[in-house]
Amino acid sequence: MKYEQQIDKFLFGQMSSEEESLFLQECKTNSELKEEATMTALLVKTLKQTKYMKCKICGKEEHPENYYIEAELIKHQLCFSCNFWRNMLEEDAQRPPLTWCMIDGTHYVIEPDEPNAAFQGFGGAEFQIEFNDGTRVITHNLWCQGKP
Repeated sequence: MKYEQQIDKFLFGQMSSEEESLFLQECKTNSELKEEATMTALLVKTLKQTKYMKCKICGKEEHPENYYIEAELIKHQLCFSCNFWRNMLEEDAQRPPLTWCMIDGTHYVIEPDEPNAAFQGFGGAEFQIEFNDGTRVITHNLWCQGKP
């Protein structure tokens, strides 16, 4: 979807009143944006009326109104857990190389070493990680996100 980020910001209430006003004005003049926004809004409205939905990845029935990210769950038709991992993988795609990894099905993020930081992953323990291409990274700031 061409306008997905704009529509998401609008639906999730992440626009200032000025941005919202400009967005609504653009919807009036841009038929492609108007159609895309209308379709997304209809999906959200329809799924809200059913009060529950089935996650399109794992099949779990979810009651999205129980979560602060209700519109996001409805839009993507995902349960909270699958949506968490969707977001995590989107963030990984934006990270520099060698700053995240999956080891035995567990997701980790490799943050920069900061010897004087109050908090470090695994209490600052040293880890040596070898990637599939043979590159090795030594870190004292490895954070575990869990298993998808």
